[in-house]
Amino acid sequence: MSNYKDYDVSLISVGVINTELHFGPFSCYWWVTCNKETELLVPIRLHMKTMTFLKGYNFVITVVKGNREHSEWPGYLCDCGEFYTDEPSISSTNAISTVYQKMFCNKTKFSGPLIMGFDKPTIYEKLLEEVPFRPYFVNLELVHVFVFGIAKSKNSQWGYAGVGFKSSFLFQLEKQRCLFLQEFEDDTCKVTIMQKTQIKKIYYESTPDLVWEKVFSEQVKSAKLIELMKLTGRTLYGIENNLSQELIHAAPSCSLNEWDDDILIEKIFSYYLKRRTSNHVDLHNFLDEWRQQGTIIELHSNLKQLYPIDHQLSERELNAWRMILRNIGCHNITPFLKQESKYEFWTRSPHSNIEQNALKQLHELGFLLKRPMDSENFWSCFQKSLTVNKKGINGKQRILSIIADDFKYDELHKQLSVSNDLISRARKHCRLYGPGNSSMKKPSFTRERLPIEKIQEFENFISDKAHVIMSSYKTDSKTGAPIKYLRDTKQALWEKFHAEFPNGIHRTTFMTKLQGNEYIYQEDLGGLCSTCSRYGYEIFDDIRKLIESKISDILIKKQLLNDLEKLQRFLKRDYEKNLDISDKGTTKHNSCISYCLLWAFGVCTEQHTHASEECAKLFTLFKHLKNQLSMDLHEDLDEYQNHLLYFLAHQARKVYLNAQFNANLLELDENGAVLVVDYKMKILPKSSRETKAEFFGKKGWTLHSILMYTKKLGSQKLDIHAYDHWSMDARQDSWFTASSLHAVIESLENKPKWIIIISDNGPHYHNANLMMILGHWLDWYQINVKKWVFLEAGEAKTTIDSHHAQITHAIKRQVRLGLDIMEGVDIETAIREIQGTSVAHLEPNRTRDQNKKAKNTLPGNSNLFEWTWPGDGPMEGYILGREVPNIGEWTQFSPARIANLQKNKIEIPKPTVSAHTVPKSQWIVSMPNTSGIDPKRLTKEQLSLELTKRKINVVKTAKRDELIRELELAITNNIEIIQDTSDASEEKGASEEKENTNIICSNSFQDFPLESGWALKSKQKYGKRGSGKRLSKRVWKILEEYFLEGDVDKSKRYTAATMLESLKKKVEGGELGDDEIPKLQTVQSWISRYSAQHRQKMAEIPLNK
Repeated sequence: MSNYKDYDVSLISVGVINTELHFGPFSCYWWVTCNKETELLVPIRLHMKTMTFLKGYNFVITVVKGNREHSEWPGYLCDCGEFYTDEPSISSTNAISTVYQKMFCNKTKFSGPLIMGFDKPTIYEKLLEEVPFRPYFVNLELVHVFVFGIAKSKNSQWGYAGVGFKSSFLFQLEKQRCLFLQEFEDDTCKVTIMQKTQIKKIYYESTPDLVWEKVFSEQVKSAKLIELMKLTGRTLYGIENNLSQELIHAAPSCSLNEWDDDILIEKIFSYYLKRRTSNHVDLHNFLDEWRQQGTIIELHSNLKQLYPIDHQLSERELNAWRMILRNIGCHNITPFLKQESKYEFWTRSPHSNIEQNALKQLHELGFLLKRPMDSENFWSCFQKSLTVNKKGINGKQRILSIIADDFKYDELHKQLSVSNDLISRARKHCRLYGPGNSSMKKPSFTRERLPIEKIQEFENFISDKAHVIMSSYKTDSKTGAPIKYLRDTKQALWEKFHAEFPNGIHRTTFMTKLQGNEYIYQEDLGGLCSTCSRYGYEIFDDIRKLIESKISDILIKKQLLNDLEKLQRFLKRDYEKNLDISDKGTTKHNSCISYCLLWAFGVCTEQHTHASEECAKLFTLFKHLKNQLSMDLHEDLDEYQNHLLYFLAHQARKVYLNAQFNANLLELDENGAVLVVDYKMKILPKSSRETKAEFFGKKGWTLHSILMYTKKLGSQKLDIHAYDHWSMDARQDSWFTASSLHAVIESLENKPKWIIIISDNGPHYHNANLMMILGHWLDWYQINVKKWVFLEAGEAKTTIDSHHAQITHAIKRQVRLGLDIMEGVDIETAIREIQGTSVAHLEPNRTRDQNKKAKNTLPGNSNLFEWTWPGDGPMEGYILGREVPNIGEWTQFSPARIANLQKNKIEIPKPTVSAHTVPKSQWIVSMPNTSGIDPKRLTKEQLSLELTKRKINVVKTAKRDELIRELELAITNNIEIIQDTSDASEEKGASEEKENTNIICSNSFQDFPLESGWALKSKQKYGKRGSGKRLSKRVWKILEEYFLEGDVDKSKRYTAATMLESLKKKVEGGELGDDEIPKLQTVQSWISRYSAQHRQKMAEIPLNK
């Protein structure tokens, strides 16, 4: 133990040795190794307490019985002032580490046994006081046998172990962890298999080898069990171990002729019984009285004479007496089992077999047991009772339960001719309800089927981007539905749901629906978006490590870490809750400058009265950090702060842009369509998981999806038609996107007059070439492209992600059925059954001109998130774009300017497309409802009230169905509630009052020093393609050589760190300038980018051939 850290530990309370725990079936969990030099163990005493001094604090650990996993195992409670464990931990390591991590906000772990001082002689010697026997482990190849009882016999087949020898070990049977308890009883060997606290099976045989043969014969053979079967029974018992043999032979014994040797008898008494019984016991007197009585005694009645009247003999104490009797030459000659009677007969005669046969004859004649004298009459009466009763739990089973536990199977079967199954059920009945009692009636549950309207309310709520983030490829293996990452806790979501739908499903049903693996709540959802992961989560980890390593004062460190955690939670979840966005995708002035989106997007001209203190902490935290850290770290702190400001801007844009999805669906009428487009990435053979790291250079198929939303006149339902195009073309560019859109438009019988397109802002969509192509749609297809709205990268998790998840599940199911995805047509077979889905094979027509370096450009296009193409009027032929939908001035690209910027000719796509499959079923969803009202759920009075609010005349004789249709039509036509001026002013005042109560205000704008337009993409320092310091041509060439060298010889592969180190060596040699050395992150980004380009280049070689 000298290699381990020495802790300051003191023993407060030594605790007690509990026979049931420390020498019972689960005793292996109550002993611990004190050091590695010895096999002997130290007890984990019940109620023992230790105190450890760590970092100026005293941590107290208390041992109790039971923990959350097992009621018979030790549990550990740790306490340090106001920090403590809420329930007994399963290990001392878990207990101390949990409390320590709560106090110091870190991830430090400690070794529990060392913290409790089990390695210290002063402590473990105290714990070993009055311990009758120290168990030990026998280490075999597959199992560790725990020996916790030693006894001696003259039976060579038992390895000279006797009754009282006990051992156990843990082993896995049929994927269940089981405890094997091994012991000797009278003349038999016993093996008990237990799962947790339940006895699974008990085996009896005459020798250890035979009992284990019987155990092995009834088990399902696994690889490990087959290896275990190579060991003998005595080896598994732990008997053949050298230490076991030494202890067995060291056990004192004597013959019948040596009873007069007082020293030997005292030695036997001290070894077996002295520590297990009262000091008043006189073994010499017991033996003398036995000599006077004769050769046979009844054990229980004779032992009662040695003890006080109120003394209760424990089973452990009785076992100690039995071991003494065996080791002084006596024999157990009881002719019946324990279950039949509590009496035990022992003899000191050297001819014990003669006396045993005599007792056996007396037992068979009925002289030794209290039985009905007229046994034939008893069995005859009982047989009649069974005959007249019917079968079942309250019939024969109930009658037989009266005696089932008092007789053996063989005797019941012989006397009553009943089956073993009925006896087993009768015994179970006796244990559950008592012998002969009636069975209890099971409680009946009445379940009510939920109305479709309530289910639809829940589905609409849980599919809202404001509440969940939907995975694009992970699915629940049970339901096949896409995994949804909850944005808030289940309780918080319930409160929102109940506020929105007060008459909806109840809380229990809501929580039940959120159970399982389909809905996951994670505090850190950074991995779902690369921007959030890098700027909103990794940066916080870097700051946290900086505070932990550079600040030594515990209180200051704890306060700063606490402030940092609160800031992270606010930026990740709470900030966006304060942003005001209407159902139509617009925003309005907010008097709090921190939450005014008009100010964030650079168009607010009204006055702001206050700022949010929560937002101000983004600046005050870094002021505090600079006061605590040295000047050389201030530059890093400024960079961290700028990263978090970029993340805050990303959050503002993300929330506003995501609201545009439902807003654009509300614009739908019978003449238009909304298209949502996205790439599923590559589908690899035998796998459907999209893997960006392995995208290029792998054989597979591109899958592009287009969801078309349409609406019928007067309906509140939306029809979604999914078009999936698979292709061997590996390039995801504007031409592929245009070809896929062309295939959809040309397949329509009734083309819409106008469309709106929504996508993420990836380069395959957000590029000048595609914007110019859409300018020709009115001429090519006679369709007016109303607008294209780009959402933040990685955040376009709308219904299309659910569709992609269904595709993933369908393909995985296909593979599990043995139908591998080896050809493109296999994709069609796998996913054609998905509702509302049409699949087709598409190959774009590519020309050599498309590979030219000269490309079409629209300056600043990556900063513009809304585009439109006016089809008539003075702006006809223009392309218009602006940074945020519905806000700000349009950037105009006139036809003349477009002609100058266009370097490649724009032509209509002519892809090769197979016939689209026909959907087997429709995909229908509800229209986003701005009012939050479901007319079908309202009473007639409520319907009348809602119509009255909208100034719609209500006929008193109108039926409820008529009122429902009237209100549905009003909601569809967006007829808003008309309020009185007084009511409106009161509501406005209440709204302002609510706003003031929810925002902690600061009158100083210096606490929020962000200029107008701070959230616009064009104002950002990070996250732009091509931004930052560029690598010099010399450095780029050297990095390429390093990469290709590692690609040829894997043993010489460079990491980003080794590349940077090699570049620094070239500075020392004068080959490079010091100003040419990039940052480590720049090298990492270069490796990722060059690796993708290199794989793409390798993948295109066979295509070009």
